[in-house]
Amino acid sequence: MKGKLFLAFTLIILAVLCFAIYQKEDIIATGDEFYITLESVEPRSIGQGDYMILNYDYNPKKNNSMGRRVEIPDPQCIICEYAILNLSATGVVKGYTLANDKVIGDNQVLLKIKRHEPLKFVADTFFFQEGKAEMFSNAKYARFKHKDGEAILVSLHNKNFREIRHEDEDESK
Repeated sequence: MKGKLFLAFTLIILAVLCFAIYQKEDIIATGDEFYITLESVEPRSIGQGDYMILNYDYNPKKNNSMGRRVEIPDPQCIICEYAILNLSATGVVKGYTLANDKVIGDNQVLLKIKRHEPLKFVADTFFFQEGKAEMFSNAKYARFKHKDGEAILVSLHNKNFREIRHEDEDESK
């Protein structure tokens, strides 16, 4: 009996994991895209290898110092459910608003947020092959795909919106 129960739980866990993977792959395949300007730092972790901490340009403190406004619609809104990203004509995030409703306009993206302070609704690290840090040091934009309020970091791009790839360096040799 214990063996059958263990097998049943194992199959349920595998089904949930496979469904989660399917959802993420669907976002990457069919989702719309947007870009966030970034400033990067290339740390190294002994256990994880080379990676980049992504400092996004939607940071409220940085945006305020640059004259961009971050609007919180209701001061009573301690925990908002959504961030409404305002996009430029090129698809780059130029600011955001916190909200509890799903109403968006043109050139806006609605994302579910996990927590309010500090705002975090996208990936904050990007892993790459060891020894490739210099290639990614010129990254100016992080490209995301989004669908149904979820966003996934897809790639890093240079100032001309050209994707930075591991293969680019290998092809030039």
